[in-house]
Order: sequence, then structure tokens, then C-alpha cells
Amino acid sequence: GDDPDADCTGDVTPPVISGVSIAADKRTVDVSWQTDEPTTGLVCNGKGDCASTGLGTVHSTSVAKKGGTIEITATDEAGNVSTYGPASY
Repeated sequence: GDDPDADCTGDVTPPVISGVSIAADKRTVDVSWQTDEPTTGLVCNGKGDCASTGLGTVHSTSVAKKGGTIEITATDEAGNVSTYGPASY
């Protein structure tokens, strides 16, 4: 952008996803994880159904149990992205 106060170097470090827990029941897959900095989260199953989480460091959501895998995407406030998976359950 054109913000003169913006730091040109800024945050270029992707977030670190840790503590991933995946628990499947009959219809849904509950997914929780942590990040080392505030991020928004997105969990998608193997069929492309996704659920998002708000900005924070502790995340939990669930998606439909389809496709046999889940993938987590974490995006920090500077737009750096990390992914976890696809992980089978």
C-alpha cells in the first residue's frame, strides 16, 4: 500500500501450526490446533468443504466427515500462510 508508516520489511515469517488434534465421529471431524502468533484458520476436508476460525492462537472447528483427509491453513495478519496436511483420519 501507500501507507508511509508501513514497515517495508514487516512480518515475513509464516505462522507455526502445532498441537494438531483430529477427532472423527460418525458425521463430522473436529479439528483443533495452535499457532505461535495470531492467525485466522481454515480447515478443509478432502471434498473441499471448509470451515474457518477467527483471529487467535488457539483454534477449533469441525467439518463434514468426507474425503478421508483434512488440511489446515493458517494466515497471520501480515498475510503469511502455513499449511498442515493433508492429514488422514
